[in-house]
Amino acid sequence: MQNRNKVNFPKVLIATAGALLANSIVFAIGTSAGASWDVGQPFLVGIAIVLGATALPMLLGALVAGFISGKWSKAQNWFAWGVLAFSVVGSPSGWAASGQAATGLALAAMHIVVGLAWFWAIKPTKAEQAI
Repeated sequence: MQNRNKVNFPKVLIATAGALLANSIVFAIGTSAGASWDVGQPFLVGIAIVLGATALPMLLGALVAGFISGKWSKAQNWFAWGVLAFSVVGSPSGWAASGQAATGLALAAMHIVVGLAWFWAIKPTKAEQAI
């Protein structure tokens, strides 16, 4: 039996664009609030890193999820919930790395934005499951 759950790539592109916009706004708000964007790396977190760390996981993840969900019928649902949980659990990492409230809160918000965008894009709706 062929799996009918397929990743809706136009929906992934819309979710990615929304996450890029939202994370750009969070970056601007964080910068206005005095975020240092220092997370203990040899470089500061900049807008290019924010945009890349938003788009690449969303787009590459969708390709992987699409491939695997074509082989395993439950994978798409697991990917949706698993990445959402991972993004929520990982959201305090920015605070831990920076030790600064503005940077930590902004990075945590960005993790949540990507997790929610991913969940919306990947979780099959009842209508998509019925196709």
